[in-house]
Amino acid sequence: MLGIPLMDLVSADSQAALKGALIAFDQGRWPGDPLRCTGVDAKGRPLELELLFEAAEFEQEPCVRISIASGAREDARLLQDLRDAVNKDPLTGFFSRQHFVKLLEEDLSQPLRGGVRALAVVRPDAFGTLVEMVGPIASEELLARIAQVLREHLQPKDLYGRFGGTAFSVLLARGNTRDVRAWADGLCRKLAGQLFEIGGKSISATCTVGLAMADSKSKSIDDLVAQALDACSGGRNKGGNRSEYSAADDASTRLEESDRLWIPRIKQALIESRFRLALQPVGSLTGEDVGLVDLLVRMIDEQGDEVLPSHFLGAAERNKLIKNIDRWVMAASMAWLAANEGKKAFVRLSQATVLDESLPGWLAQQIANAGIEPGRIIFEVAETAADGQLKATRDLAENLRATGYGFAVEHFGVGSRPLQVLNHIPMDYMKVDGSLMQGLARDGALQQTVKALVAEATQRNIRTVAERVEDANTMAALWQIGIEYIQGYQLNEPEVVLSEEPDT
Repeated sequence: MLGIPLMDLVSADSQAALKGALIAFDQGRWPGDPLRCTGVDAKGRPLELELLFEAAEFEQEPCVRISIASGAREDARLLQDLRDAVNKDPLTGFFSRQHFVKLLEEDLSQPLRGGVRALAVVRPDAFGTLVEMVGPIASEELLARIAQVLREHLQPKDLYGRFGGTAFSVLLARGNTRDVRAWADGLCRKLAGQLFEIGGKSISATCTVGLAMADSKSKSIDDLVAQALDACSGGRNKGGNRSEYSAADDASTRLEESDRLWIPRIKQALIESRFRLALQPVGSLTGEDVGLVDLLVRMIDEQGDEVLPSHFLGAAERNKLIKNIDRWVMAASMAWLAANEGKKAFVRLSQATVLDESLPGWLAQQIANAGIEPGRIIFEVAETAADGQLKATRDLAENLRATGYGFAVEHFGVGSRPLQVLNHIPMDYMKVDGSLMQGLARDGALQQTVKALVAEATQRNIRTVAERVEDANTMAALWQIGIEYIQGYQLNEPEVVLSEEPDT
């Protein structure tokens, strides 16, 4: 190995993550997690690795020692691995159907701390035709190779199994439904781009991913699996090589029924002051810690349990209650900042609040009462909301920035006209949408997309933040791309910080 360039030892789609990890380690910002990447053996075959980094010296010069994790485990972990091995399919290494369903039930019985969960059913398209091409024996190797592509596309926390025949199942936990869809679409692209050498023939394959949301307590395991299978069948009937949500999750009638349940609960929570702030730190990848946090809202239900915003904000927006919640959040954020010197906070505004002409006057009174500098608050608006109300958002951004507040556009890069928003909305921060983080570390096309957004922002002196960063590999790739800040579970999950009603 002497004299071989380091980057030649890993696959092309792992090089950005490795470079980013080395830069992060050199700056003292690497969290200490192993870096998952694909190595290349002497015959050019892929090899899954976990790399460890530590400071060392070579010939009295400082260096970074990279070692491959030895796999040494505690006895309890080894025993668990042995138990798991008994319950795994020997061909693919995925959990057997029976054991997967058992683990699925256990996972879904646990409350969700944030984001959404979905069951994905993945099936190769037209596998019978592929069997005819390579023969029944070689087709087993092809199925194992397809399973390997799927495994490489997963995150460590994902639960996966072989569901019988050519079907695979995955329980995904992601930030929102866009992240779930981005993961599924990314898998379809990744498999379609592979060329397998099987039985002396070059074979390509595609897959269909059926998705069913697992966030309803009333949905049984049988219903969840059936919906994911139906969605997969529906996608295959449309030609395959695509992802498809179940019809039940797309039905607008569910929104209407949900709203009838949520409207009185939201109104009562406003009356009884049952809203709380949750804090999520925003970490710097440049070493500059300016005390940035993202302040999120939680509702407390009648039993005293937290309700995530994904459950109630949609109903609040559709039924003109969102401005009341926005004003609570703004007042509570100012109270928290007044008690926490040296902090700056992102505070989001809905489209309804963007259109509220009384907002600047109300803010002036609130900021005076709180006794804090406007520059400690960075108001943010979603890209789709900004694009839908371009002039109103531009006018509000100009007004707020002239007063001293910061302004940001969040969920950037998923709308139909991102450059239109960038050219018309003055902003201090661009928050790149978390769906673009799904599979980023190993997806060169995604890296180029994010890199282009960062370049556009840099030209305009706009600082960049990556949303929903959930693993060290993604963080390493972002270092290489040039993102300045990150937020997500890789850094810290949201923590409730305010339990008192603010003065308004």
